[in-house]
Amino acid sequence: MRCGATRAASSGLHADCLVVGAGPAGISAVGWLLAAKRSVVWVDGGNFEGGKLAAYRDVPANTKVDVLAQMGGHDFLPFGLPEQAMAKLRHMHETATPLQGITPPDPANVGWTGLDQCHDFYRELARAFLDGSARGYNGSLQAIAGRCLEIRKAGEAGGDQAGGQWRARIHIAGGSSEELLSASSVVLATGAPPINPPVGMLPSAWAAPSAR
Repeated sequence: MRCGATRAASSGLHADCLVVGAGPAGISAVGWLLAAKRSVVWVDGGNFEGGKLAAYRDVPANTKVDVLAQMGGHDFLPFGLPEQAMAKLRHMHETATPLQGITPPDPANVGWTGLDQCHDFYRELARAFLDGSARGYNGSLQAIAGRCLEIRKAGEAGGDQAGGQWRARIHIAGGSSEELLSASSVVLATGAPPINPPVGMLPSAWAAPSAR
């Protein structure tokens, strides 16, 4: 896999696909596209650190290791996990906390882990794509730390008429420069922040943490 450094100039880019977001969905999309030998521009505003996972709380329902274990197969990524990410997954299995007294019971009896370990897992997985160490993923990858200011279909809002193409305007993090991109397809994997239930239904244990 060829992986380019973050660009800081506005010379224009073209790729088969633009992927926005570096959480679980964005990572999976990048992996499948690279496995298909597509050219990918990957944009993330959080320096490819696992998306919005850091904003969520530890809840057994969304940190179960048996769900993560499925990613060791070929559903999440076509050629399985890079070794660095597999090491993180094995550690999660070894340190998992059993789920007790739940209904329905945990069918795999594997348990759950903290979101900090999940975050480490996804961060390691993204790093394997960024540094080119993920074997079998032979497309080309251009990573940009920044955010998309605009994405539109060519021909809309005064755009040109290049059939089937998308146009994106990307702000480069840490400066004032922008990058222009054309792509045949777009994957928006920006995720969503956690949403608390109405205040009357909010248990004290779920209350928002005080500002530090």
